[in-house]
Amino acid sequence: MRLKHVAKAINNCVHMGSSIKKISCISFFQSPLLLLPYLDNFACFAGNGMIEAMLEPHLKAEAGGTQLDVDMTFLVLGGCYTLTTPIWGYVNMHIAY
Repeated sequence: MRLKHVAKAINNCVHMGSSIKKISCISFFQSPLLLLPYLDNFACFAGNGMIEAMLEPHLKAEAGGTQLDVDMTFLVLGGCYTLTTPIWGYVNMHIAY
């Protein structure tokens, strides 16, 4: 049901000033206000995925860490992400741009 409302909202017109403009795929990719958050999330998730994939072998081989050290590193990494995400969301919601 919710997905139906989202699809309807996307297909409806967006009021910009006094003119009405339809949203299309091309206008989505041309609008930085719509596209940049998606590109930002992609870059962050790709970077985080690369760090997680390379961190365990590096901690074991070069840093001489035990499995507990590796586990605690990933626990702290996830905890930092969990604690800072709502803060950044709150800040971004209150910035006028």
